[in-house]
Amino acid sequence: MIPDKRGKGLGEFLHQYTQTFFRQHHVDDYQLRVSPSNERAIRFYRKLGLHKLAIDCDGKAVRMIGKVDIKGNTRVGWP
Repeated sequence: MIPDKRGKGLGEFLHQYTQTFFRQHHVDDYQLRVSPSNERAIRFYRKLGLHKLAIDCDGKAVRMIGKVDIKGNTRVGWP
């Protein structure tokens, strides 16, 4: 997210949008990558229920995994 758009609820909106998209397309789980130095984004993703899965790209990316909630809840933890 570009700096002037941060902190305005757009991340939560985008997360809800992707959850709806994933449910419509029968996606069960998803992964994303984030810079290890982007602690704010990592905290945000953890708040949404994602968990760290691996360190990728020679330490330049943290791979995170999330589970799609088939019932429509926005926050879903990983079993």
